[in-house]
Amino acid sequence: MSYGVEALPTLATIFADGTITTIYSNCHNRLLKKGEIAIILADHIESIPYFSLIGLQNCMLESCPDNPNFVEYYLDFMARRGMHKTFARDYAFWLRSAERKERYRSRN
Repeated sequence: MSYGVEALPTLATIFADGTITTIYSNCHNRLLKKGEIAIILADHIESIPYFSLIGLQNCMLESCPDNPNFVEYYLDFMARRGMHKTFARDYAFWLRSAERKERYRSRN
């Protein structure tokens, strides 16, 4: 986290890693995978444009009440659709996009 946005490209390379960790998700009642943790970390560093990259937007955030990991809601949706590899590719493309650079520049 302390590396900030500089860590995002490296985290994206881990998104598809299905290795089970010992980190438990109260939201999903299961252990998280390395790739899922990388996605959560990336989202904490810089908010992921969920709808643009996943095609799903949860405006109500009802599925995981009181969970600070907003992206965690999307993890099972992505897994059911086999999206972790394509998400990693699309996210890496988004990181390099003019849209993202402009969005980031306007916040700083």
